[in-house]
Amino acid sequence: MFQRGDHTGVYILHAAHRSDRPAGWVGDLYREVMGRRLSTTMADLVRVHRKRGHLPVILSASLYHLIKPLATELGIVHILCTELEVDSGGLFTGRAAGPVCVGQYKADQAVRLAHRLNVDLAASYVYSDHHADMQLFTAVGHPVAVSPTPRLRWTALRRNWKIISR
Repeated sequence: MFQRGDHTGVYILHAAHRSDRPAGWVGDLYREVMGRRLSTTMADLVRVHRKRGHLPVILSASLYHLIKPLATELGIVHILCTELEVDSGGLFTGRAAGPVCVGQYKADQAVRLAHRLNVDLAASYVYSDHHADMQLFTAVGHPVAVSPTPRLRWTALRRNWKIISR
């Protein structure tokens, strides 16, 4: 559920939505809620990394249709996220099409992509706010906790990982 102005909007992508035509509300959701939450600090970091010749990638437990507008705004081509299952009639079933992109699965996906693109993970950065990304943090050379959960903050302090605020 997301607050929109003086009323609450509930956005649900469920069975019976066509997979080839994401619901029209996805763009509205991004503009009204998610786009506003995009940290200028993080957008600036993407630009800095791109200028250094780095390849930005979005890894998220969120759904592709929700992440795609963000990736487009930031000019990010590679997205690893949770995909929805589609039935033989081209409709979303409401279930994930495989594992949710979180934890060890997310880290494994990042390693596979890095190998495919010939990226050195020891020289790579990861930015996250949640302790569910701990395996991903340990897979790269430069982990950065961004406005972290208390558990991630504690781990970042203990392991001398960089911590920034949005």
